[in-house]
Amino acid sequence: MDVSMKLDSCQAIFSNGDTVYGNVVVYCPATITLAKVTASLAGECTTSLIETSGILIKRKLYDRQIIVQDTNTIIPYSHSFDSPKHEPIRLGFGYHSFPFGLQVPWFIDPPACPPNSPIFQSIHEKRPKAKPGSRELPPSLSGRVKGVEISYRITIAVTIIQHMFKSTIRRTEDITVWPLDTRSLPSEPPCPVTYPSISEVQASILGPAVRLPDIQTKRNALVLPPPPMEPTHILITSRLPPSFSLTCRKEIQMHLSIQSLTPPKCNMYLQSFQMLLLGFTDIRAQRATHTEVSFWMIQSLSNLHLPMFSQSDNVNTEKVVDSALWKGKKLEDSVVPTFQTRNVSRRYELEILMGFQLRDDRSLPKKARMVFVQLRTPVHLGSGIWPGRMLSIENKSGDCGGDIVTSTHQYASRAYSDVDVVQGGVFSPGEAEITYDVSPLGTPPAYEEAVGAIVPAGFILG
Repeated sequence: MDVSMKLDSCQAIFSNGDTVYGNVVVYCPATITLAKVTASLAGECTTSLIETSGILIKRKLYDRQIIVQDTNTIIPYSHSFDSPKHEPIRLGFGYHSFPFGLQVPWFIDPPACPPNSPIFQSIHEKRPKAKPGSRELPPSLSGRVKGVEISYRITIAVTIIQHMFKSTIRRTEDITVWPLDTRSLPSEPPCPVTYPSISEVQASILGPAVRLPDIQTKRNALVLPPPPMEPTHILITSRLPPSFSLTCRKEIQMHLSIQSLTPPKCNMYLQSFQMLLLGFTDIRAQRATHTEVSFWMIQSLSNLHLPMFSQSDNVNTEKVVDSALWKGKKLEDSVVPTFQTRNVSRRYELEILMGFQLRDDRSLPKKARMVFVQLRTPVHLGSGIWPGRMLSIENKSGDCGGDIVTSTHQYASRAYSDVDVVQGGVFSPGEAEITYDVSPLGTPPAYEEAVGAIVPAGFILG
């Protein structure tokens, strides 16, 4: 006997309220007695840290949080109460399919999905209100942060009776779950200039180094070096979407401007531009705590020589940094949404590092000093999975473990009704909707017999 699992969308990213549909496929080489078939959705968050108490004592601490635990009993059918007694059923030779559906919960605590949830759920189901103490569902996070594992999996279990003893065969398939994006979508894409979330930083750009008198001039007369140039004060302002929100796997939506607070003494240029996304994972395992830092380089450019201000500009002149510097740069797939659970949380900061130069006629050629200005602001990353979206049909693939069921024997069994499952019964290949002809094939036909079966009368074969 072989047991396999087929998910309708095994490569899709599921979210809050989505129902994972699939089938338990059982292949019977001979008649078997089936006692129970279940499908369960489980999610957990595990953390591990090393606690050092003293010089030579190290102890590894573990913490585990159950996110979701939902089981759907397929055989015997749990939603029929015609008979309190459930007897095992018998399956004949062939492939038998049992559909199931498991709903991803909306929150962690308390659970919003009761055990043995119905197989079919409405795709227009509204988001329930959050109960006190509940938290948003964390995204799948496996193998990306040391000591953190957030996993969701579908497990099927088929129990059979053989020689008065029960044996259970299990199959497990991991699925990817991301939280639903709860941000409100605007009716029209807003202009970046109108973004409400503002982050600012002031900086003083030092003047260029001046050329010193040569040695021959110093010998003939007393020549004093020219006074240093006064620095230019600027204000860098970044505008981000509401609540400093960014979207995973999307471009950075930002408006960046520079304002002169003092009259520019000489020409100012933007020489380098760098954008980083910093991720901080706060981990807790019992008494131990640790913060793991990750970063993703979004853009890094140098030798730009982009003019920002000239000596003729007035005070409070504002220049907009061209968005082409970071346009088309999407966040990597390894960046997960912001989340927080009992033992692990992920937060982000966006860092912009710009290098400026001031130049005039007295500047040393190719040796003008560069001043770097850093602008860092906390940001919130949303999943980009909006309510009401449908799972992509392109993600619907075939088998997710076990033997592949080909089209020549697509599900040899029928879909069992409630009465069939509750009352039990013997199901032979002749009672199924699709049957097999297992009789011997015999000797192959002769050439004249085969041709005569497919060529109409009246045609002459040369």
